[in-house]
Amino acid sequence: MLKFLHPQVVITFPDGEVLEGRDALVGYYDRMLKGPDPVVQSYTSDPVVTQRYVHDDDTVVSYGRMNDHYVLTDGTKFGLDSRFTTTAIRLPEGPPETSGWMIRSFHSSTDAFDNPILGMVMRKTFWTAAIGALLIGLVVGIIISRTMRKGRRDERSDRAPV
Repeated sequence: MLKFLHPQVVITFPDGEVLEGRDALVGYYDRMLKGPDPVVQSYTSDPVVTQRYVHDDDTVVSYGRMNDHYVLTDGTKFGLDSRFTTTAIRLPEGPPETSGWMIRSFHSSTDAFDNPILGMVMRKTFWTAAIGALLIGLVVGIIISRTMRKGRRDERSDRAPV
């Protein structure tokens, strides 16, 4: 994949990370998939180009959907309906690593207001709050119950024998 990237490619991923250059992409993938604390176990995509524009026979801008699927290291699986935009340029003849068609920029993003990650966070927050409220309710109930029992015992012991 690297051979299709311009040496100073600019890449923006859905997590907001902006990379500059081929080495930055290698570092990003190593950190996300292989590092000491990787976040992603596997990633696949099936990009579909929605539209493509050619300008002066040496620049192409394409955009579409990534159809990406993630498996995180904790086993969580989800897909994002990410959108992408990429700009490719044709460089004059020269060394193979800097000539021909190359991707100069790539941007991928997802809906910040409605996506599977937000749904997972909302469900986890709901269940955490519900269980926390249940536990707090039980503790408060036990405290009130014991306080009331103690009050009744104290009331009985204060009564004079008949």
